[in-house]
Amino acid sequence: MLHGIDCHILRVSNPHGEGQRLISTQGAVAVLMGRIINHEKIDVWGDGSIVRDYINIADVISALVSVMDYSGRGHLFNIGAGVPVTRVELISALEFIAGKKAKLEFMPSCPLDAPHKCIGYNKSKTRVMLDSQN
Repeated sequence: MLHGIDCHILRVSNPHGEGQRLISTQGAVAVLMGRIINHEKIDVWGDGSIVRDYINIADVISALVSVMDYSGRGHLFNIGAGVPVTRVELISALEFIAGKKAKLEFMPSCPLDAPHKCIGYNKSKTRVMLDSQN
């Protein structure tokens, strides 16, 4: 309870899925797929080894619904797939799905880009389990 308000805090990793725009500045999965499909250049900063955690929006919705009924201890939830994926691995998977090769241009690393951003479930007070759905 925070300031007399019963609330839950959800920290969601990188969601992707149905309804996401292929032409945008946010949403790496959709944006990269859009660029592959449209034969557009993809800038890869550094060697493509930066790591992120991507989660399907359907799993995010399931987590939100689960948290709404949660009454246990802890109100902080990290929501992610728990699978670290490098940028080049993501692009490779999207190439396979699209049946097309990406046009990559490797750029110098961005010093502000964290090399590894995956949600740490051990830092949550509680974790919503989605394993039964996968």
